[in-house]
Amino acid sequence: MKNNIIKFSVVLTIITGFSVAILAFLNLKTQPLIQQHRLDEINNAVKEVMPQDVVQIEKKETDGFTFYIGYSDDQKTNIAGYATIAYGKGYSSVIQALIGVDTTFTITGTKVIFQQETPGLGSKIEAMGKYNGKKQIWIHQFIGKKENNIFLDKDNPDKENTIQALTGATISSRAVTKAIKKTLVELKNKTQNIGSE
Repeated sequence: MKNNIIKFSVVLTIITGFSVAILAFLNLKTQPLIQQHRLDEINNAVKEVMPQDVVQIEKKETDGFTFYIGYSDDQKTNIAGYATIAYGKGYSSVIQALIGVDTTFTITGTKVIFQQETPGLGSKIEAMGKYNGKKQIWIHQFIGKKENNIFLDKDNPDKENTIQALTGATISSRAVTKAIKKTLVELKNKTQNIGSE
């Protein structure tokens, strides 16, 4: 009986060790592929949110702030716009929203690239709906706005052309609105000397 227990323990240890080794090997092999896929997704999203005349994109980092410069020519002499990621603490996750702007810092495009908000509530930041009389994806309400005219309707009911909060998901709506506004200011500050270098 004692020998059987020892025998089963040894077999179980070998099987467990073998399984762990296989999982570690698979993780080692797939991790670079996953990272490359994520990078490709972000690069494609950057193209989506940038002004339409962008033909070349360059990634930059200044003081830990990452952003992209979009050029309207192959020689990279004419800046058409910028893009960066806004991070906002939502109800159940940190929401990552990619924003693109033209050279006047008017938003040209928006795209949620990560969120794990409550399904059917906060997750609607990426869903189609009717907002301020238009059928659109919720986060597209920011397109055409500058940082000085971004207000959530729940926080500023007297302002015109506000961002309509999602019903039942004010926290998610507020998180994205504040994050985009704050990030636009930071992007403006980080890029103010570009082109004059």
